[in-house]
Amino acid sequence: MHQKAILFTRKYNRDSLLNSGDVMEYLTAKEAGQKWAITARMVNYHCTAGRIVGAIKKADFWLIPADAEKPKE
Repeated sequence: MHQKAILFTRKYNRDSLLNSGDVMEYLTAKEAGQKWAITARMVNYHCTAGRIVGAIKKADFWLIPADAEKPKE
């Protein structure tokens, strides 16, 4: 007997609330860069290196938690 794996994906949209009640606000790399006064490319670099706690990659862009701290250089 074969079991089928079911994958669920959530659309992470900082302007909408998730139905499950767990609300998390995310910023794009560009928005986080503006907040931290660095380029979006540097934000992507830090995300790839694992220096931003809670950052997740969705498709080909990074979502950074709004309350994440700027990584040290």
